[in-house]
Amino acid sequence: MASDEHEFNATRIFGFLFLYTALEVAWGMFYEGPRWALWGGLLFFAYLKGYLIFTWFMHMKFEGWILKGLMLPTVPLVAIVIFANMPDTSFNDDMLYPIGSQLEVELVEVGERVAKDEDGNDILDAQGNPVMVSQERLVSTGKVTTMADKTAPKAITKAQQDALGGH
Repeated sequence: MASDEHEFNATRIFGFLFLYTALEVAWGMFYEGPRWALWGGLLFFAYLKGYLIFTWFMHMKFEGWILKGLMLPTVPLVAIVIFANMPDTSFNDDMLYPIGSQLEVELVEVGERVAKDEDGNDILDAQGNPVMVSQERLVSTGKVTTMADKTAPKAITKAQQDALGGH
């Protein structure tokens, strides 16, 4: 009698993956509890799907303990990398300005422009002429002219800037 231990049924695994995905989507759309529980449920369903893929499609179900042991440190190492960087990225109020803030872009002065409706269409007057709106400001053309040769100053609040005698 053959053992069912090594039997692989892709249709059955696909069915479970489909079910878990449907439950995950329903959980994300209709759950109205606390945010931590919403994310906890989404991560739980992601774990179930990842476990099926890891076990069956990566053929880990029938591998020995040595190979499984080599895979074990991956999750804690990824967590260490993420959490070790959080103080420097997510929780640092003394960060430099966002990426790209050191780029100098071409600016043009705009005196007036054609008024647009909420769909982006020109607004026309009774004679069919475009309605112009006064606008006194500089607008970026999106063209990068140069890269600044200095590091952007640290981000500080307006009050701190005023206290330092800034403009």
